[in-house]
Amino acid sequence: MSRKFFASLFIFGLFVTPARAEVVQLAPGHPESHVVVKGDTLWDISARFLAQPWRWPEIWDINPQIENPHLIYPGDIIRLVYDTGRPRLRLERGAAVSPETPPGAVSPQPVQGDASGVARPGGRDVKLSPQIRAYARTDVIPPLSLEIVRPFLLETRIVDKDDYLHRPYILAIGQARKRAARTGGPRLIGSEGIRVHASGFREDAAVAGLRYSVYRQREEYRGPPTEENKKGELLGYEVLYIGDIRLTESGDPAPAVVVDMVRHVKEGDRLYPVSARDRTASLSFVPGPPANEVSARIISIFDALKQGSKNSVIVLDAGERDGLEPGNILHIYHRGTPVPDPIGTAWLIEKELKESAEQEDWLAEVVKARAAFDKTRLGRYLGPSEEERRLLYAELSEEYSGTAMVFRTYERLSYALVTESVAAVQLHDTLRNP
Repeated sequence: MSRKFFASLFIFGLFVTPARAEVVQLAPGHPESHVVVKGDTLWDISARFLAQPWRWPEIWDINPQIENPHLIYPGDIIRLVYDTGRPRLRLERGAAVSPETPPGAVSPQPVQGDASGVARPGGRDVKLSPQIRAYARTDVIPPLSLEIVRPFLLETRIVDKDDYLHRPYILAIGQARKRAARTGGPRLIGSEGIRVHASGFREDAAVAGLRYSVYRQREEYRGPPTEENKKGELLGYEVLYIGDIRLTESGDPAPAVVVDMVRHVKEGDRLYPVSARDRTASLSFVPGPPANEVSARIISIFDALKQGSKNSVIVLDAGERDGLEPGNILHIYHRGTPVPDPIGTAWLIEKELKESAEQEDWLAEVVKARAAFDKTRLGRYLGPSEEERRLLYAELSEEYSGTAMVFRTYERLSYALVTESVAAVQLHDTLRNP
């Protein structure tokens, strides 16, 4: 199996641009030009020029004098120019960078257009904007940091719990069954080239020569806890790619050999057809807000306990069913923090006591119940009750924390990259359309 990541196709947009009333705003202190360097991303470059980086495609200017002007390399120069008073970003190919398509690569199909950057295939206006097509060269500037998002594109996937639990599985590794029967101990792990036995196949699925990808559950994602479901609704399993096996004989259990191992295979790992794994996950990022109003919540932050920042990968409890697509831009907001307000509380208590002599005892019970509730998972998640907020706390207004770009979506979950943070990005923060 070829596992070359750069066989993937990275496209930053060839799409129809809707008419927008507002003018693209330039970033304060923007440069007049930028020399592209290794490590740049299209998002970082656009943020240098634009206050809203996702609107980059709207002002990208196609230079007909340059071959493949949608490909950007280190050494290229991005210049800010003006056309009838409107800002445009124009590419100048760096002297040290050859614009020729590398040998063996498939050149993008030419589209007839004009110097305005608007092509007109079939009589309709189509906006051309920067693309990344991964040729043999590895220095093409990507839309986002490949180093950060690569594992989430090629090595993880979100699956349904029932589907995962009913998949074929690794039954034994090497002489595991004989050893386990002799010693009474469990069999551990298997390496590339070792023989294994797989079981649980459906009819006609265990045929000699077939190849399966091996996955292992890593995380369980749930929605917010509720009174009815204190654990929260199960939204999906995150599974991690382990390697591939090839069946050497037909049957069930079926003998197989481990190939293309990334991690050690373990008994109980699940099997998926190789065709089901997206080995060339697309980075077709067309930056922009979702087509419909979306409200999502952060339910996990990778490599962090509760807080993240720029370049953190976050998991959202919204996905394709909510209208999210790769490239969607969302703003992150931290819920207003409830803070104790002894002065305001005293005023409220005084008011309440005037209305009922029993209010004092009732308030004491509320405070006591609050202390116990705080210790529960549901209490930590939900915070003070509405009644407690009214009597004991003053809630500050929510605060903007940053911006995130969705880069992979599933039915009920999404992965996103924090592209900007002005404050700590925290679990349970809310994301909405910009």
